Amino acid sequence: MGRAAIGVKPQPRCGPLRMEARGGGPSLGRVGSKVLIAGGGVAALEAALALRELGGDRLELELCSPRAEFVYRPFAFGARLGATPAFRSDLRVVAERIGARFRLDGIAAVEPQDGVAIARSGARIPYDYLLVAVGAQPVSAVPGAVTFWGATDEGRLDGLVRRMRTGMLRELVFTMPEGAGWGPALYELALFGARVLARSGIEDARLIVATPEPAPLSSFGSAAGRRIELKLGESGIAVRHAVRPLAFEGGRLRTEPGEPIEAAAAIGLPRLEPCRIDGLTAAAGGFLSVGEDGRVAGTERVFAAGDVTDFPVKRAAIAAQQADLAAAGLTAAAGYRVEAPPPPAPRWPEPEQGLPGNRLGPFLAGRVAVMMTR
Repeated sequence: MGRAAIGVKPQPRCGPLRMEARGGGPSLGRVGSKVLIAGGGVAALEAALALRELGGDRLELELCSPRAEFVYRPFAFGARLGATPAFRSDLRVVAERIGARFRLDGIAAVEPQDGVAIARSGARIPYDYLLVAVGAQPVSAVPGAVTFWGATDEGRLDGLVRRMRTGMLRELVFTMPEGAGWGPALYELALFGARVLARSGIEDARLIVATPEPAPLSSFGSAAGRRIELKLGESGIAVRHAVRPLAFEGGRLRTEPGEPIEAAAAIGLPRLEPCRIDGLTAAAGGFLSVGEDGRVAGTERVFAAGDVTDFPVKRAAIAAQQADLAAAGLTAAAGYRVEAPPPPAPRWPEPEQGLPGNRLGPFLAGRVAVMMTR
C-alpha cells in the first residue's frame, strides 16, 4: 500500500525529513493536492508542519478542529500541580502561520471512496488525502476515585494536594484502568505526591501504586521499567502489579485479583476512548489500525496519527513521532520520494523538555505560543 515509495534509511530523531520528486523532475506530485487534517492537537499540528515542509506549496492544507484553541495537556498537568504553566495557542493563528486554512468544525464521517469528509455541521469537505488526528476522549474508569482529567481537571485534585501538604492526608493510592490510557502519568503523579510529602516534612505517610501492568512502564521496555521502579522505591512508594481496580469505597480500593487496598483517598487515571469517525473501520477498542507508513488499514488515501490509532502508548511525544511518519507516508502517496523517520519509540523519561515534536515545539515556542499561568 505505497510503502515502496518511502525510503528505509532512518533519519536522525530531530533531523528534517527530505523530499525529492520521483524521476528527478521538478515535481511529479499532484499540484494542488488537498490534504484535510482532522484534529487540533499535537499530532495534527506536527503533521501540518511536516506536510508543509515536505510538500511546500504543492499541498493545499486545511485544518479542521471542533476546538479553537490548542492546549498542551502535559503542561496543564504541571500547572494543575503547581509545577509549570499551561501552553495554549489560537489554532486559527497557528494554521495561518503554517499556511493552512482553518475550519472550526469536527469531522463526523468519511466517505473514503469518494474522498469526502462530512463535518458535524453537515458540510461536505472534499479532499485528496485525509490525515486523522482527532485523539481520544478520557472517561472516568474507577468509581469513587478522584479522576485526574489532565488539562480539564478542576478543584478536587488541588484539594488532595493541600491536604497532603498539611498532613491531613497520609494514605493515598494511585491507580489506572486496563486498556488505553496515560500510563506514565500514573507514576509521575505518585512521584509528585512523594515530593509534596518530603517538602512538607511528612515522613509517616503511605503511598501506593496499583497498576494492571505486569511491571511499571512495561510498554516502554525493561530499562525504563527498572528506572521507574528504582525511583518509586527511593521515594518510598509501594507498587502492586497486575491488579485491575474495581472501585474505591469505604476507605478501600477493591481490586481484581487481590485483597482491597486501604487508603484515605484514591486518584485514578481515566480510560481513553477513541473519537470515532463513521466510515473508517476500527480495530479492537475502536482505535484505528495503521500500517508502517501511517495509512489506515483498508484505505488508500486516509492516514492517521496520535491517540486515535491503536498504538498502545498514548503520549504526546509518541503522537508527534507518528505524525512525522504519517506525513512522510502521505507525501509519498502524493508522488514524492521521502526518507521516512524511524518508527515511534516510547521513552521514559522523555529527554526533551517543553513541547514535543521535531517541528511543533520550535515553531510554537518561537512564534505564536502564549504561556499562561493559573
